[in-house]
Amino acid sequence: MERAERDGKIVFVTGISGAGVDEALSGVHQFAEKKGKQTRNIVIADKIFEHAADDHVPLTKENILNSDLDHMQSMRGGALREIYNDINRRDLRKKYDATFIKGHSLFLWKDFYDDAWDSEKIQMFESSMYCTVIDDVGRILKRLQSRKQWEGQNLTKSKLMTWTNLEVITTRRWAREKKTPYYAIPATSPPSLLYRLAFESDIEKVYVSMPLTHGYTKKIQEEVDRLVEGLEKSFVVFDPRRVDPISTTDSGAEIDVQTSRMITRRDLDWFVGPSDIVVVYFPKIVLSWGAVDETNKAHRTNKYTWLIWPHKDIPSPFAQDDTHRIFESPEALLEYVEKRQQQKTEKQT
Repeated sequence: MERAERDGKIVFVTGISGAGVDEALSGVHQFAEKKGKQTRNIVIADKIFEHAADDHVPLTKENILNSDLDHMQSMRGGALREIYNDINRRDLRKKYDATFIKGHSLFLWKDFYDDAWDSEKIQMFESSMYCTVIDDVGRILKRLQSRKQWEGQNLTKSKLMTWTNLEVITTRRWAREKKTPYYAIPATSPPSLLYRLAFESDIEKVYVSMPLTHGYTKKIQEEVDRLVEGLEKSFVVFDPRRVDPISTTDSGAEIDVQTSRMITRRDLDWFVGPSDIVVVYFPKIVLSWGAVDETNKAHRTNKYTWLIWPHKDIPSPFAQDDTHRIFESPEALLEYVEKRQQQKTEKQT
């Protein structure tokens, strides 16, 4: 009877080194406590070091990735089996509403990328969700450059972008093999985002699209902040501003091209992709290839698209064709959302 009170979810959380996974998990743990949920975080690396200590194997954080691959695979496998057995203990399954397992899906070391795990071992876990914590690679680079482990690794933003992309692809493949949801989560998102994805999975997901390259002012930022705050009362919200546009200060056109492609892939596939609704806000009439492309992608992948157009000039016929509803202001949209939620509640009662 007690088991019925616990959800017992297993959430697998990945992210490249320095992406802020620990901070995200700490935040969701504290947020869950306030909501009356018991959660715990398990770090796979900690278990590997425990195994090494038990076997009297010298293993240091700075040099772990220099270890023999076969030996490391053995220790990783042992760590996963221990975690699996621990999670499936009857008393612990009753105690926790969710267990968040933190690990990498890939490693980057000496300019080479390598699988962290056998997919079969990951599939042992009855995970209800997989996600990857992502962050601006400029911030990640600064963090890693300050850590002794990464001295001499010649890290660049380009390498970190590639690592992030591969981390997402690999983790998403695990989710697809298990037929469970997958999400890319900006590291600076509020803890409520990961919490709601884990515990309130039936809530609709909304992506907020807006011109960011041109015409984005402090005043508009505050307007968008209020819009997002209003939407979060009814939806899980993906906000692209949570991952700052990746810096293009590196010299060379090649990096600039990779940066642009990374932003495009991230927003269209990682954020718009899993969303149910895309809200497009044009506070100013400016050219925004991103907002237009995101609207078109949503429309052609069977999502609802809502346009906020606070202007006397009517929107383009193409905009009207790609959107289900057009609102004259953010307030008008939020009023519609409130009525829509009330109607849904009435139907359920």
